[in-house]
Amino acid sequence: GQGVTLTGVNIYNEVKSSGGWIAASIDPWNDIAYNVGLSMEDVDRDTVNTGDRLINKTIFGNMIYSLNKQTDIGFELSRWRTEYNGPGDEDSVRAQLALKYKF
Repeated sequence: GQGVTLTGVNIYNEVKSSGGWIAASIDPWNDIAYNVGLSMEDVDRDTVNTGDRLINKTIFGNMIYSLNKQTDIGFELSRWRTEYNGPGDEDSVRAQLALKYKF
């Protein structure tokens, strides 16, 4: 949701940023897989207005268990951090469950 600044001093300017992500997976047994990863986006402060996002970071880990050939169940825990150009930085810890049916 961030590509061009639509208001303020930097109106219609391209938002410049850098970042990336990396993830790794290990499958030590046939029925269980473990995954970890992290991502980060770092926005150039001069291309956004006060109150806009500057940094988005997340780190996650999950486990996926195969109940049978068609059905997986998973659990993921992640930590999210968003820093803003100005006050009001936010942190969040999220837990998610997933059920996947393959057909």
